[in-house]
Amino acid sequence: MTSEGEEKSFMPSTGSNPATGFRDFASSLQPLFKMVSHNIIKDDIMKIFKFEKGKMSSYLEKLETRMAITTDMWTSNQKKGYMAITVHYIDEFVYMPPPHTKEVLFDVLLDFLLDWNMDRKLSTITVDNCSKCCILVSNTIKSEKFEDAARQLSLPCNKKLCLDCRTQWNSKYLMLSIAITYKDVFLYLKQRENLSP
Repeated sequence: MTSEGEEKSFMPSTGSNPATGFRDFASSLQPLFKMVSHNIIKDDIMKIFKFEKGKMSSYLEKLETRMAITTDMWTSNQKKGYMAITVHYIDEFVYMPPPHTKEVLFDVLLDFLLDWNMDRKLSTITVDNCSKCCILVSNTIKSEKFEDAARQLSLPCNKKLCLDCRTQWNSKYLMLSIAITYKDVFLYLKQRENLSP
């Protein structure tokens, strides 16, 4: 509120600079906050990058294992080419007590992915034993069947299903909030499953 009791609008008027409106808004929240330029932010990001790169470089230098790399090229919408370089190395093995069933392998792998927050960023999995990877392939096929069913029902399939994880406090909420949007797909698949011999 202004001193006259009127609300002050922080929306920039047509033709005004949006940065000025944001500065006014930020200043109203905390008058002592100092806005910084994009150059300062860029410099801060580059300092953090160089620091983290130095840490990783010295870590990799101390590794006594060999490394393998994979590369991939992609082009941005500004027609700039970029090469992604991925370094693979083994720094530790995950102990797997018997039995080495597909369910146990899947659970260990899933726990690893969740522990490192990689569960939603995974694109492919390569394993060394085809018979044991069947459950992983099976899950992928089920995912494709699910997406096909959603398309048949004319439902957008833009959210990936996720599982509840006891170590992530919001995972049950995420699982249910996504699953509820696909309620009709689950019912459709259940009906189809009941009809198949």
